[in-house]
Amino acid sequence: MTTEVFNDQSINYLEEFRNLTPESTNKKQLIELLMSVDAHYGHQRCRQNPLVNKYIYGTHGDVHVINLTSTIFLLKKVLNDLVSIFSENNARLLFVGSKEQLEDIIKNAADRCGQYYVNQRWFGGTMTNWQTIQKSIRKMNEIEKQLENDQMSKKDRQNKLRVLATLNKSLGGIRKMSNLPDLIFVTDTNREKVAVAEAKKLGIPVIALIDSNSNPIGADYPIPCNDDSQKSVSLICQLISDAVLTGIEIAFEKRQKQKLEREQQRKSFSERKNFIQKDEQKEGADENSNENVIKDEQKPLFDKDAQSSNNAASAAPAKKSGPRKDMVTGRKPKQDNRGDRE
Repeated sequence: MTTEVFNDQSINYLEEFRNLTPESTNKKQLIELLMSVDAHYGHQRCRQNPLVNKYIYGTHGDVHVINLTSTIFLLKKVLNDLVSIFSENNARLLFVGSKEQLEDIIKNAADRCGQYYVNQRWFGGTMTNWQTIQKSIRKMNEIEKQLENDQMSKKDRQNKLRVLATLNKSLGGIRKMSNLPDLIFVTDTNREKVAVAEAKKLGIPVIALIDSNSNPIGADYPIPCNDDSQKSVSLICQLISDAVLTGIEIAFEKRQKQKLEREQQRKSFSERKNFIQKDEQKEGADENSNENVIKDEQKPLFDKDAQSSNNAASAAPAKKSGPRKDMVTGRKPKQDNRGDRE
């Protein structure tokens, strides 16, 4: 059974952790929240790791008490960095926790924010030998396709189902992870020391819960906390998943804003282009009209050559019309001057 600590108020607590300052008045409230989930209990003094002395507040009987003041400020740094990373990049976070009581908590936290998880025994080389792990994932996909065949015998089907269940139990949480994660979150550095070593070899930042018996070496983001309590681990996992969701939401809003800006720029560019075309057309029409006006102004009021030809034609004497030539003979008919003689 999983323990959901504060489903309805998780976002509010996330903002309180992110806005925490040394002068904040809600430090006591956040410390009481962590104490309510038993995050302050450590292990017995005989199991203490000397490297975590700076995170120990004192002892209660034979049990160490973790300094929750350092916890809240280290947790604030983790949450703020997660929000900034996921708001700027399409990052991947891998939840790692193989303790039996934490299996469901790890799975639910990863599914809640759309990330990946390993809640079973860590396979050596899961990250350093990622190509081999991808072959196993491809094998899972092939087995599922083979199971769709109805002509398979009952024995073969049972064997395929057994292999598929084994692979899915170990690799089901990273089946859709296309590449290595950008960060990993580890619930116990002692139990998951192989995962921490692989992450350090590949340069992947590690977020880790540090109990009084834990080894803080290799943890880039230590969170002093009880790593055995379901309540405390559930609280931290929900805060981390909320930070991831907040970063993804900010990144989505940025993309939408950039998309709107591009559309507005495209729209303004097309409007400016249309305006320029209309302006050019108007200028062309004005130039044509100005040319016509200039031509009209340069054209003389009357044509001197035409006027002189008209004057010459009017001044020339009119020719007398005589008898016309015969169309057949081509001769002019003889004039009869007898009347004039008489």
